[in-house]
Amino acid sequence: MRGWLGAMAGAALALLAGAAAGDERRADADFSAQIEAARAAEDADPAEGERMLRALIASPEFRAAPAQQKTYAQRLLGWALLDQRKCDEALALGHRLVTAPAPGEYDWRYEIYAAVGCGQRERAAAALAALRQTYPDALADMDSDMVMLAAAASDDPQLLSYLVDGNWRPKRATIDISGLRLALVRAYVSHGDQERAAEAAQALVANGANLASILILELDKTFDAIVAASPATYDLDGILSWRMNNARTAAQANPTSLEAVNSLARAFYERNQLAEAKALVEDALGRVAATPDAPPYGDLDANLNWTRNLQSEIEKALGDNEAAVAALRSGAETLEQGSPNVSQRLNLASMLADLGEPQQALAQIENFDTRNTSSYGVMVLRNVRVCAYAQLHDETRMRAELAEMTAHAEDGPSVLVDAALCAGDDDLAATWFMRQFDEPLTRLMAILSVQNFAGDGEGLTPRQRERYDRFAAILARPDVHAAIERACHVRSFALRRPY
Repeated sequence: MRGWLGAMAGAALALLAGAAAGDERRADADFSAQIEAARAAEDADPAEGERMLRALIASPEFRAAPAQQKTYAQRLLGWALLDQRKCDEALALGHRLVTAPAPGEYDWRYEIYAAVGCGQRERAAAALAALRQTYPDALADMDSDMVMLAAAASDDPQLLSYLVDGNWRPKRATIDISGLRLALVRAYVSHGDQERAAEAAQALVANGANLASILILELDKTFDAIVAASPATYDLDGILSWRMNNARTAAQANPTSLEAVNSLARAFYERNQLAEAKALVEDALGRVAATPDAPPYGDLDANLNWTRNLQSEIEKALGDNEAAVAALRSGAETLEQGSPNVSQRLNLASMLADLGEPQQALAQIENFDTRNTSSYGVMVLRNVRVCAYAQLHDETRMRAELAEMTAHAEDGPSVLVDAALCAGDDDLAATWFMRQFDEPLTRLMAILSVQNFAGDGEGLTPRQRERYDRFAAILARPDVHAAIERACHVRSFALRRPY
């Protein structure tokens, strides 16, 4: 399949295929051949794969097939549904698989992938916990990013501590588990275990690579007691120095890792040392261009698009929008995890809309294949359309896209807020801004959005200035101001905005 869960889903499907191999195929070679034919069809055309699988499942041969082959065929049908974004049916299928007597390991895996892909993070977390309890070794084979996505909404200290305390060995050794560490702190607090929450918070500061997850400990009032008990632990200058030293050490120890270069450049960018960040990125890209037949980095395929993305951020911060666009264009032409690029293509379209080029923005996302896009990515796609149609004064299309976003608001409430600002719907923006404080996954973004960082408000295009001022007016509303007061502290930092 070439579905919208990308390489993660492809790896999972290969495992699902393995689960159906062996004796049962020898028992019914013809039925197995029909399944594999449907699988091949789904890879090229999910709608045709769905048609073939539904016919197969309704056939007499299906009723007589071994149980493992039946569930394999049903999971393949689920992937075809997911590829077409038929989430209601795909999730219903997952529910049937895992509530059947003695669900198998791959039934739980499908449930996890479907729940993540359809934006049902709490459901994904529950399925991940069930998979770990029933099949303890299964997590080691799963895609690391999928485990992270599934666990991010968990409030289960047992699951989260298992993942962060060394029991789980991610397939991608360099993966940043800061989000899981923060979730563990929050889980301990919600379960009333302040001692373990403090220990988990200190571990996040000592080991976390994501600055936003560390800053939130100081900003979110949920963690006030933890920070007050050990203020030296959360000294920002000390944390930044440690992060810089750690990033330098990692880059020196891993000279063939582009991810390590990106992390060091990001550390410079965060500290607003833009010249140093730019020099690092340009040196790395120069090395890549100089030896196309012998790449200097072993992780080029997984990181080059993000190097271009960071290059664009740096150029934008330096006030060179033309260079920023050029960097994103290069990034959009770079494969993303071996698949057609999604992230930089969407970021480029967003930037073009911000620069007052709505037609170019829409052209960039014309014929966009959402099968390779997460539910959050689809929200970003629709946001580009809302902002572009607003500039083109196409009220009908703008409202239609905004209505679709509102119907799927849980997939990306911060993106909906931005779209509402583009559309001039301040009430909608205020409503969904405040709702973000209610969920851990969105609370972080809402809290960070009200902080003051270096560069905020500088070099804005007219479109960005309009949204910036509109958002400031929304934050001044009494109800919004009260929600912010309940949730967090508001501070100013000599850092670039970390997300």
